[in-house]
Amino acid sequence: MTTPFGLEGKALVAALQGLATDDERAVWERCSVSCHSPGPVHDDEMVVRVLDQPLHVGGDDMLKPSAFTDLESLGMSVQRLARCTLSEVLEHSRARTSAHRHRRAAEGLADDGRQPVAMLKLKVRDLRELHTLHDKPPRRAVGVYDSAREGPAVEAAHADVAAFGKGAAARRARAWIHEYAKTALEKIGPA
Repeated sequence: MTTPFGLEGKALVAALQGLATDDERAVWERCSVSCHSPGPVHDDEMVVRVLDQPLHVGGDDMLKPSAFTDLESLGMSVQRLARCTLSEVLEHSRARTSAHRHRRAAEGLADDGRQPVAMLKLKVRDLRELHTLHDKPPRRAVGVYDSAREGPAVEAAHADVAAFGKGAAARRARAWIHEYAKTALEKIGPA
């Protein structure tokens, strides 16, 4: 496959893992992935990740590594703040988690406590400059890919952050992004 067009989430991550080199993965960052795309994600943009699972942020308000487990499997969903507002992102997250909790209740499942509790505002340039220094030579940890979706601005602003590699390389990427993101954690108050 020579372009990522039409891929997002699990399919995008699988295709990225199938590429032979980090240089090829980096080339895909300059491509549009979706027909709903406003264009590739630029280095000077900010992205936001809303954390809505209790296991992502500890009782001591510390960011847990579990907040990044989807880097290797699904791609970490973020919204591009150049394409939507922070209030739109928070409103969308609240609606999504409310719907999730209602579905669980309708299925007779226990409430898992999902609700927006914190967010990470991350600089795309900083994400793209994260390197796993244990590799020789050091290699990029993650890429940021435009994966806009059909719908309101918050969906059109969707992007995926994905690990460059799998297995041990993805674990190192999660560790590096976890360290970087600790300084970007902001608590979200009740609606």
